[in-house]
Amino acid sequence: KDVLELISKKGEKGVYVQIANLGDEDSFVAAKIDQATTTFVKKIGSRLEGIEALVLHIDRHEKQGKKIRYSVRTRLSTPFGLKVSHADGWSLVEAAQTSLDRLEKEIMKKYGQIQHHEKGKRNKENLK
Repeated sequence: KDVLELISKKGEKGVYVQIANLGDEDSFVAAKIDQATTTFVKKIGSRLEGIEALVLHIDRHEKQGKKIRYSVRTRLSTPFGLKVSHADGWSLVEAAQTSLDRLEKEIMKKYGQIQHHEKGKRNKENLK
């Protein structure tokens, strides 16, 4: 069975942020991840309305001596569906940041398509 430790908080503009399976990581690492999620929510929240929840799920894989390989999956509930991303690496902070960066890229790609579609609809309505 998966044992999950949940750290949750209300982010900017009412966005629910959940960091699952953080475990007994160093408080410095936890603070860095918290800072990265807060920055992400502020950045995305300023561009999109209706974001409800951001979930980061952390897995630990291989061990090489004292080093641990981390895998971070992120999910974001948006007005146009659920967006996900994944990253892994030997540094938990870097893996989390990479996963958030990939999620942002995916959201902006989709958001750009939606804006382009809406702009086209408005232009057609203006022509009538």
